[in-house]
Amino acid sequence: MLEILEDDEYYDITIEVELISKWIDKLETTDKIAASYDFNLLISLRGRLPGHLFHEVCGDKFPTVSIIKVKGSDEILGGYNPIAWSSGIFSSYDRTRESFIFSFKDNDISNHILSRVMNEQRATYNRNDYGPTFGYSDLTISQNYGNKCIMSDYEKPIRETKDRFDIEVCEIFLLTKIDAD
Repeated sequence: MLEILEDDEYYDITIEVELISKWIDKLETTDKIAASYDFNLLISLRGRLPGHLFHEVCGDKFPTVSIIKVKGSDEILGGYNPIAWSSGIFSSYDRTRESFIFSFKDNDISNHILSRVMNEQRATYNRNDYGPTFGYSDLTISQNYGNKCIMSDYEKPIRETKDRFDIEVCEIFLLTKIDAD
């Protein structure tokens, strides 16, 4: 069942915003942040994310961060895409060397994995029946074919298992850079 969440029901990423902002700017976690980003919520859903809805709401918007809370676990998965998501009947990969995927465990931002794209030819995958997908299967969100994380085109796996997973909450944010004073 598809359920669009109300403002008070979405996953709070406040803690992760600074760390993700550092990753976007290729800073170390201990570096002082030079700039930050506004994370403007585009869509927040409980359960499955239909590909057509993802592309309708998020298509041609960039840069974006996808945040996925894995159902029945303490895992948060996500990815950063600096280029626009496209859709179509035919699948296609988009090229960028700036994308990355990540995970957090145990509600602890120090317990994270950051994985940057290695094969920039397959940084993101676009198809009208898929949600946000990074690499061949490094982070795949697909209502029809399953959600999974199997290392392929990024530096390292972001999950300890290759098992498919269900989504508790999926949120996509449009980023706007805020320069530090």
